Formats: sequence, structure tokens, C-alpha cells
Amino acid sequence: MPGKAVHQRLLGFKVEVLAEEMDATYEKLHLAKKLQQHRIDVVPVRDVLYVSVLRSVNACEQYQGNIAFRRDTIFLSYNLISEVSCASGRVDKLTYLIDNPERKKYKVVSPD
Repeated sequence: MPGKAVHQRLLGFKVEVLAEEMDATYEKLHLAKKLQQHRIDVVPVRDVLYVSVLRSVNACEQYQGNIAFRRDTIFLSYNLISEVSCASGRVDKLTYLIDNPERKKYKVVSPD
């Protein structure tokens, strides 16, 4: 399943697997509590926004990140790009690198 075209201002997207759900690392990092907080970290560095968010996902699927702009808001998305699925889950840290040449302060929204 090929991925969709990504927004031209999305410079990069990275998935970091933090833990399989309910394993020792999951408990040690307090990931259940962090997932419930729906926190989005935004770090501006010159003209690039580094945005990261934790997500609970299917452990066997692969995702592609994307963004959309509407006025002063950036909408994050992650789309399924694989056809393989399984019954287990994991927690991923999704990082988006977003071009921000005007160095504007945006509100960032991510799907739950």
C-alpha cells in the first residue's frame, strides 16, 4: 500500500518504538499515564519546528506522517501504509520536522 503525498513543509517524520504495550519498559516509563495526557511537545529551532507526540499503535503496522495547515494551526496525522496487522500493540514516539520559515507560533493538534 503506497503512502500518500506529504505536505511540502514536512521535512521529516520519524517513528521511535518506545515499548510493547504492557511490557516492563511500558510500566517503567509510565507510558499509560503519558498517553492519557495527550501531550504534544513543540520545540522551535531557528526555522524548524520539532514536534513529538506519543501514540498507541498496532505493533505490526507501519505509518507515514503528514501535516496540514489551517490559519494558525498545524494538524498532525499519521496514515497506515502497510497491509499487515496483528493483535499486539506498542507505544511509538512520533517526531515531525516542520519547515517554519516565517518562525510563526502555531497551535499544534494531533488526532487521539
